[in-house]
Amino acid sequence: MIGLTRIGFYTFLRCVIGGRRHSADCPVRGFLARIAALIVVTAPLAAGPAQAGEEFIDFEEFTGPRKLAAVEPPLTIGNASFTGGQIVTNVARLRKVDRSTVYGTAHFCSGCQSTITIEFSQPVSNVSFMLMNGRLARPWFEIRDDTGQTVEFRLGSYFGQGSSKLITLPSSGIKKIVIGQTDSVTAFWWQFYIDNLRYTVDEGQQYLVNFSAFVPHDNVPAAPTAFCLSKDNWQPPGLRRSGRSPTGKARWARDDDFAPGNGRPSFRFGGGGPDADNELKGNRRKLYFAGDSRGFHPAAPTYRVRQLVTVIPDETLDADGVADDSVRNLAGEARAYAEDAMTDGIIDLADEDGIADDCSLFHKAHLAETDLMDVVVTRTGPKSVSIRFSGTLDSPLAGPAQVLGAIDWEFTLTLDSSVEPGRWTLSGAHDGFPAYEIYINGTPVYHHDPGAPPYEFARDVRKLLPPLDIAVATTSGDLP
Repeated sequence: MIGLTRIGFYTFLRCVIGGRRHSADCPVRGFLARIAALIVVTAPLAAGPAQAGEEFIDFEEFTGPRKLAAVEPPLTIGNASFTGGQIVTNVARLRKVDRSTVYGTAHFCSGCQSTITIEFSQPVSNVSFMLMNGRLARPWFEIRDDTGQTVEFRLGSYFGQGSSKLITLPSSGIKKIVIGQTDSVTAFWWQFYIDNLRYTVDEGQQYLVNFSAFVPHDNVPAAPTAFCLSKDNWQPPGLRRSGRSPTGKARWARDDDFAPGNGRPSFRFGGGGPDADNELKGNRRKLYFAGDSRGFHPAAPTYRVRQLVTVIPDETLDADGVADDSVRNLAGEARAYAEDAMTDGIIDLADEDGIADDCSLFHKAHLAETDLMDVVVTRTGPKSVSIRFSGTLDSPLAGPAQVLGAIDWEFTLTLDSSVEPGRWTLSGAHDGFPAYEIYINGTPVYHHDPGAPPYEFARDVRKLLPPLDIAVATTSGDLP
């Protein structure tokens, strides 16, 4: 294994200028827009110390101007070389997300390119980095590496939400990464930055195994128990207005203001009983949840559940068969939206009004706990390992788990390099909803499609209830 090396900057990127933002293979739909390839969005800006066996470049050994001015010669740090931009420090447009030293490019920077390129002197894997938008517009970006994988996605305005993403490239054997914008005005206006590059120099035979569960559609209806109280169709006696939304609609006090004994009148929904007509009746609004709006891909930036691990079957290279600090259990953020977000049939960036708990457009967000997720690697021979992915994940936003259910799965994947070519063997079980996928070094070994959207609660989402619906028959294939 490679020892710990801390370097000092980060970056990645460069791209092919496209303008395919509205093409059929890149619809402007879905909560986080379209994905086609190779990023794993994990968490907001997490930098933190480098882990064992990992190289980390954060630029902090450099100091640059506060504004991009002119392209610099290729910058080489350790195994990585960066071209196309300039070192800058404490950039005004990044103050919400990163006040450190970064590497960037812009249309007003003399000689700077519309893409940033990272080249490695040796093949690398487990690459991650932060990408930050510096434009007021919400541009589309494309990332591609020299292993043939590519992805398109959209970032928000530097002034609002979603202006940065932490990205992970799951391929191994990467020697070049290119990034840039793909919208039609890329040739005239661009401004973006990168920071906190992490990667592992390939040594020996390593396999990145990636399991994900995701919702292919841009939305999914919640259980009947998941709803919010309308703020514009009723006003209980004594309840004051708490403000107005950006659209000018009245906002009423939140649900917890109705607790008995707090000076507010008690509140319950009408329905049944001889005095039902005299009961205070509110307007319940059904909730919808943002799906992942994508197809099968090893590194799509959105998911409900994701588990990652890098294994090394050869015992002479690694005793326990698992690369240090490579196990990751991740949950995608659950975001609930009120019915008015569905007037155009989709949940997208236009529904991000920035106001929580008001029962209009975006309503609430929650990041589920991952403590019931587990990845266990067991050495089964001198050149073979077994990986068990298992877990259960629900969302408090969606109502009681006994009503909605939770995503449940258990897979066992064995990698054997004692034969030529090496072989993998898979078995397991999972719920019938949503979609499921497993990859080894970006090569698919298992896909489950829940069927064509739109999805319905009674027909599709209730498959999350016990027992596990799908038994995965034992399958095998050659290691990539």
